[in-house]
Amino acid sequence: MPQVKVSVCSSQQPIEHLPRPRKRLMELCYKHATPNFSFDSLANGVDKNFVVAFQKTPLEIMLNETSLAVEGVKFGQTSNPGSKDEVIPAGLVVKCIGYQGEPCDRSLPFDQKKGVIENDRGKIDTGLYCSGWAKTGPVGVIASTLSSSQETADAILNDLEYLPAVVEPGGIRGYLQKKKMPFVSGHKWIQLYQKEIDLGAELNRPRQKFSTYYDIFDQLNCFH
Repeated sequence: MPQVKVSVCSSQQPIEHLPRPRKRLMELCYKHATPNFSFDSLANGVDKNFVVAFQKTPLEIMLNETSLAVEGVKFGQTSNPGSKDEVIPAGLVVKCIGYQGEPCDRSLPFDQKKGVIENDRGKIDTGLYCSGWAKTGPVGVIASTLSSSQETADAILNDLEYLPAVVEPGGIRGYLQKKKMPFVSGHKWIQLYQKEIDLGAELNRPRQKFSTYYDIFDQLNCFH
């Protein structure tokens, strides 16, 4: 990117114990880390500074007492909780907290703080398993999701001989229909994908996503 200074701010932490996909990701970050970086030393003479800063948690949005305009954000260090807080100058703050899991069934053990179903490598109980962000929370990259899903599949295979040999008429679809539980089939997912593209075209966007389960099920007539 022309006239953009890119900096990577990250303190070195032990990564030998991390799963392989995350370890590779952290090795890449450390490889390109900016030595002795500080926000006071941002590059002059360029139009923009792009800084990737790890191990920081926002504590407070700092406002100008007179104009009430944003002046900066105060951050704490997650890698060193006893260290001094840091204020990063800012004229604009964009909230991008991301995904937070919600319990889908009251009978499932759920960790409200982490937003995940309590599990041991994907196993909730014999015959009951989970995968994806319901298992791990919103972490990692595509490779992380792949290896996590394989771990859950291994847990199922390890329990296979202990699972009852019960075949539901109609398979999973038949079970969900019998329980009158709304679900999205592959065919309906294609319909949903096209609806999002059509709505996005009206707003000059690639697509307009439906943000709640209710909106998705209502659009696909899953309740009817």
